[in-house]
Amino acid sequence: MSVFGELIIFLKKQASSAIFGGLMLFFLLLSRIITVPGFHRYDVLFVVAVLVQLVLIVTRLEHPKEILAIIIFHICAMLMEIWKTSPAVGSWSYPEPAFFAIATVPLFTGFMYSSVGSYIARSWRINNFRFINFPKKPLLLLLGLAIYVNFFTNFLTYDVRYVLFALAVVIFWKTKFYATLTSRTFCIHPLVSNALFAGVIWLAEQIGTFSRAWIYPNQSDTWTPVSFHYFTSWYMLLIFSFIIISLIYKNNDERKSN
Repeated sequence: MSVFGELIIFLKKQASSAIFGGLMLFFLLLSRIITVPGFHRYDVLFVVAVLVQLVLIVTRLEHPKEILAIIIFHICAMLMEIWKTSPAVGSWSYPEPAFFAIATVPLFTGFMYSSVGSYIARSWRINNFRFINFPKKPLLLLLGLAIYVNFFTNFLTYDVRYVLFALAVVIFWKTKFYATLTSRTFCIHPLVSNALFAGVIWLAEQIGTFSRAWIYPNQSDTWTPVSFHYFTSWYMLLIFSFIIISLIYKNNDERKSN
């Protein structure tokens, strides 16, 4: 098959992997245009997210491990969101009311993070990833925990994300993953793939804030582009996400490089 044909197959697989996130982004934009009388916008998004998940489960488009990933990311995301949107921190806010909410966080937001976990898990399965020199589990656990804790402590002490990024480079330096689409095998470095994915999410966040589903302090009066600083936040969150998914899927290391 030609390179173009392989590219089409790759894009189809990525679209299939991103089905949950794509639907969430679509309904996020739609909710800005169309309102449901008598219901808050965030509550409608929460109900839609639950219904979408039920459909994906019933139709078996979501597999058990992907459902587990969604649950884990939902819990981690809600804890972080409650802290980040608290009056003491105020990193961002949700300007509209919601019935389905915990503290300052509408429940639909957990599904936005879950869609990231869903994409990675589905892509992992659909592309049947195999790895070279995958890091040891204790190192992954320590790095993942440090990244997650830093999202809470960077407001109180120092933001050590760049130190953690340097550690991630050291830990993943020799790691590569590969996938065979048809006749060709493609080899990618996880730090590069995470950077590309972080760029996509950063662009999606421009759309999310433009629709005022959530806003940053400098966007309270008028919309301005989301700072590149948040690209680095998403990048670190994606490394954390990659680590969580790697712990769910057991087939980490297929072979060693010389």
